[in-house]
Amino acid sequence: MKRSLGLKSGLLGLGLLVGAVAPAQAQLISVSPSCNNASAMTQLTPDAIACSGAWSGNNLNQQADVLAQLAADFGSTWAYAGTSAGAVASGPFQSAGLGSTGTINFSGPIYGLFAMALKASNEFSLYLFDGGTSGVSSITYTTIGSAVNVRGIPQNLSHASLYSVEGDDPFKPDVVTTPEPGTIVLMMTGLGAIAVVRRRRRA
Repeated sequence: MKRSLGLKSGLLGLGLLVGAVAPAQAQLISVSPSCNNASAMTQLTPDAIACSGAWSGNNLNQQADVLAQLAADFGSTWAYAGTSAGAVASGPFQSAGLGSTGTINFSGPIYGLFAMALKASNEFSLYLFDGGTSGVSSITYTTIGSAVNVRGIPQNLSHASLYSVEGDDPFKPDVVTTPEPGTIVLMMTGLGAIAVVRRRRRA
């Protein structure tokens, strides 16, 4: 069963706090530009809630280091969920553009926390998103935070990769537990009884 959103958010917050104190365990090589170059996080739709990179190379060739970097920067333990192959449908992707901007469509809504690697030229950046309980079916992307040429022009997307929190199915909504009506009635009855006993003791 999936963790509740409150627990997941708390774990993410703890992970971000620990990540800020502890040194990163990954061996990725940092390069320019910054993952938030030209406010790339807000140019993504929906907005990314955190980012990491840019990093040198192809994320697919250094998956162990990418997973370690995700854990160091975003908390939790992560698992690789699949990659796009340009405009060809692949794994969790229905389609992905090939330009420096475009739209990535998923084969179904993605729920809860998930991360995306956007790879362009010979660099990539990692972005954290929250699909919440409604889910995210597509992402409008820019590679301006992943790879730019010497004139600062964003390079075309090579591929996007999806990462999910280990043990979670990103295609299933998070379970938010709510008390059953009988439980609420029982709890209210108990609170009422406590109030009556207190009043009698005061009298």
